[in-house]
Amino acid sequence: MDERLSKAEILKRLETEYLRLQTALDGVTQAQMISPGVCGTWSIKDILAHLIYWNDLPVNELEHALAGESLPNEDLDDETINARSVAEYHTKSTDEVMIDFDASFLRVVDAVHALPASAFESDNELEQRLGNTVHGTLSGNTYDHYAEHLEEILTWLKKSTAKTKRVITQRKD
Repeated sequence: MDERLSKAEILKRLETEYLRLQTALDGVTQAQMISPGVCGTWSIKDILAHLIYWNDLPVNELEHALAGESLPNEDLDDETINARSVAEYHTKSTDEVMIDFDASFLRVVDAVHALPASAFESDNELEQRLGNTVHGTLSGNTYDHYAEHLEEILTWLKKSTAKTKRVITQRKD
């Protein structure tokens, strides 16, 4: 099991990493949002579509565990899930994807707020059903996942900006 964090610590990590991601996206152009190559062949828009699925997964896990049920196993590998999540949003606009990403983030926050205090205590029933702590259930799918993709986005934006500056400089010469 992963380390145990309090509800307040989890909410703080969610907020911090979400705001870091949102801040990085401020000022990103539409062309940059849909340009491939940020993470493999994915664009920033594709990354956000991917994150929507992974935001919703722990919310579903928590809901099922609270109801005393197991989450139905789709028996799909991460690569298949990722491809499906990106394909689902392929025809949607960047604005629609951003709205859905924001909504999925709020579902995570609401799910954490709704958890009883006992969910953060040692050896609790929810933890036993999840097979992990609340932090462990959320971290790799949400706040740690945002940070992972944020680094890719920032690296790509630096390269993209440097390339644009070179083109502009060459045109001036």
